[in-house]
Amino acid sequence: RSIEYVLELATEHWHEINTFGLQPVDLHRIMEVVLANSFFTFNGRLFQQIYGAFMGCSVSPPCAIITVYKLEKESVYTDQFYITSPLRQLYVRYVDDSGGLAHNEEEAIANCRYISERDVDGRIRWEVEFPKEGNYVPFLDTEIRIGPNGDVSTRY
Repeated sequence: RSIEYVLELATEHWHEINTFGLQPVDLHRIMEVVLANSFFTFNGRLFQQIYGAFMGCSVSPPCAIITVYKLEKESVYTDQFYITSPLRQLYVRYVDDSGGLAHNEEEAIANCRYISERDVDGRIRWEVEFPKEGNYVPFLDTEIRIGPNGDVSTRY
């Protein structure tokens, strides 16, 4: 679906992109070739990536970003319940790592489940890390703590 999502977003913004004369059909063909022929080596052995692109492939970050954006667009940004929940106050993402607010661990899991329901391929996996009171929770290369009064502390 990455190709579908990339083409949808590219077509929506085609007039803003320098395409060097390419048309959407050309982008589709290029992505098919790249994603169908993604090979990498590990421990001296050659592997073919079956689904998506391997880490280090130049199309991997944009495909991940666009895929997660598509899921967010159809969930986090449109549903009235989630727009009024604590998730609205803080929802962050870096490529395909997301973080957000929830009252408790059950609500955090429900938020993740809600976004995952938009993933028709069932390939998105969430790892929920809900801190015990007063503790930090990791996000990327930082740790975040939100106190009872809403004060935010970070450490690196």
